[in-house]
Amino acid sequence: MQELSGKTVLVTGAASGIGLAIAKSFLAAGSRLALADIDEDRLERAAADCERIGPAATPIRLDVASEASWAQALREIEGRLGPVDILCNNAGIGSARQPFGQMTPEAWRRVFDINVHGVFYGVSAILPGMLKRASAAHIVNTASILGHFARPDVGEYVAAKYAVLGLSETLRMELADTRVGVSVLCPGMVSTRIGQPSGSHGEPGPVAPASPQAGARPQGLEADRVGDAVVAAVREGRFYIFTHPEYAGLLGQRFDEIGQALASSAALGPAEDVSYLGSGFSRG
Repeated sequence: MQELSGKTVLVTGAASGIGLAIAKSFLAAGSRLALADIDEDRLERAAADCERIGPAATPIRLDVASEASWAQALREIEGRLGPVDILCNNAGIGSARQPFGQMTPEAWRRVFDINVHGVFYGVSAILPGMLKRASAAHIVNTASILGHFARPDVGEYVAAKYAVLGLSETLRMELADTRVGVSVLCPGMVSTRIGQPSGSHGEPGPVAPASPQAGARPQGLEADRVGDAVVAAVREGRFYIFTHPEYAGLLGQRFDEIGQALASSAALGPAEDVSYLGSGFSRG
């Protein structure tokens, strides 16, 4: 989708961090913006901040974990801005940072309600209209680099981001013959509010250590750079959006381990025709 001027863009989790950065980048490209978030006070400040960039951004209260809230938000957006051309499912929360033996069912459900179900509800609400109009459209889902490999003590977050990645890869295959593009954002550490607990969908961000040690939490990339990367990917129709290519080595280690396990696995029966389960790769 090369032409973004005049397109209606809905960004969730848009009151701060990556979501606000994505919104600002689309505004700079001439798009009309619906800024959606559950935190109404921060949302109003974000909308005022966006006024300095381009056409006024429209704040929309949205609880991404609620189907009813999605329906209400969509009615409001379409009434004020028109149909959604680009959906950025970005809202998310971080981990309680506990091993599974200490994690509560409530902590698990909360992360999945927002990080996974919120993405599903967004696609379910917006995609049918995109397909019906049959005009150029795009969906961007925010996963994480931790959707590609795990890390201890953040298991609910890792599992949720794996789910968003799988959802996005499946969606790309299903929409291959349509005019709806799909991208999945897989950021590494970004300077946002997601690193610390909060009562809303936006989370406080990482605090840089005074003297960083090996393996210490890094300060994180500036969010505005991520926004520009998302806009570029939508223009170019790219699926994977990575912010930190230096993770290639870790991903390579994971792929190598999987490859070695497959190579050393004994066949348990006749060879399977992999074209059935693997047919989607030719459509990606």
